[in-house]
Parts: sequence; C-alpha cells; structure tokens
Amino acid sequence: YVAVKVSGGQLLKVYKDKKFKTYDECYDSLEKWAFNYPKSYREGQYAIVEYTSSYECRIITIFTNTIETNLS
Repeated sequence: YVAVKVSGGQLLKVYKDKKFKTYDECYDSLEKWAFNYPKSYREGQYAIVEYTSSYECRIITIFTNTIETNLS
C-alpha cells in the first residue's frame, strides 16, 4: 500500500519510497502526516493505493478536503 497525493491527474507519493505491508499501517501513517501538515491535507486530495503488480495499482481510499471515501 502506498499513500499518494492526487495532483493534476498524477499520483505523487507522499513518502518517496515507502510502501506499507497492510492498509492499516498506511492509513495510520497518512493520518499522522495529516496531523503534521493540516493545511495541505485540508486543501488537497490524497489516496491510498494497493499495487496489484509491478506497474498496476488500484485506489482503495480517497481523501478529498478531509472527506474519506472508501472504494472497496
């Protein structure tokens, strides 16, 4: 699982090369990041993605202006 920022249709990693083994670890880490950078979190769009293969992923959760939407 990877935490990303959605910017202009691109998924930019919040943590450069950090991947998480579980969804809960990624969610908790993004929650801590949001606490440290509240303005960025409130004004941006973030997501948690799950890699299904080396180059393919699917979006699990989207955070838009602090509103959480689970897609799975």
